[in-house]
Amino acid sequence: MDVFIDLQNVIIGGLSTFHDVFNVTCRSTEQPHNNCGICKACLVNQQLHFSKEWWSRSGDLTRRRFLLALISRIRPELLEHLAQILKPFVESKDFTYARNKFLPSSVHDRFGTSGDRCLDPSKVHEDSVIILNWFKSQDKYTQCSFLLTILQWCEYHLIFAAAMTIISIQEIDCKLKLPSL
Repeated sequence: MDVFIDLQNVIIGGLSTFHDVFNVTCRSTEQPHNNCGICKACLVNQQLHFSKEWWSRSGDLTRRRFLLALISRIRPELLEHLAQILKPFVESKDFTYARNKFLPSSVHDRFGTSGDRCLDPSKVHEDSVIILNWFKSQDKYTQCSFLLTILQWCEYHLIFAAAMTIISIQEIDCKLKLPSL
């Protein structure tokens, strides 16, 4: 329960400049189904729909690569906010226990590779590049909305990988900013 309270405090206190980042809906009343097609929310929804087409059938490795590629293209000022959001999940002893527990019946605890089911690898790569190029050119509201939605689709091990990557990047940046002795 404390993790959710901390998450609320981070969102309210740390992300107040884009407080409605989780609310990706068009506010247009002139178009049917509130979809104008030109506002930020509609553009994010279009890219999310485009991503969802292959995400649900893609394998673990493809998802991990895509998620880490998104993180590598995110605006630097968002890294600190995302680290604040994800750090409680990484540092939580319950999360660490659940992550380290071996469950033979779990798909992720079996040995082997999980491939992309019925997907053309070149098409997935092409679609990923299109989305990544779009993502890199967006403002922080759009990047954060898109990435947080993608994180909602992820299983715990991908969220953990994303959190560790963000925290590692943040720590490396802090070390590089320190004056040398």
